[in-house]
Amino acid sequence: MPVAAARPARPSVGRDRPRRLPHADRAGGQAARAGVACETCHRSGRSNPDFLFPGVSGPPGSADVTSSLFSSHRGDGIDDPVPIPDLSGPRAGLKVAPADLPPSSTAWSPRSSMDPSRRPPCWRA
Repeated sequence: MPVAAARPARPSVGRDRPRRLPHADRAGGQAARAGVACETCHRSGRSNPDFLFPGVSGPPGSADVTSSLFSSHRGDGIDDPVPIPDLSGPRAGLKVAPADLPPSSTAWSPRSSMDPSRRPPCWRA
């Protein structure tokens, strides 16, 4: 019998190896079961002005990525949706000035389960 050529192990993507996307861990829990994916908020890598999800959106085109709907561990209990950014432009264009953020998104407490370094890129100034 011929010996099969050794194949390199394929890296798994999932619980044991998180994706290296800005907030790939956001669409967990109920959101994942509802079919929420990157494309839901960022159509073709752009913003989605029609995005409207009860309990997550403020005005159309916004989302609260710290909602417990996305992750029970990251939920901060504060309704603070921000505009969904267009991911196709220059990286500097994805940043939002702290003055333009809702007050609750800049007030990170020790009890907050989201480390400031893990904030979505659109929140970093």
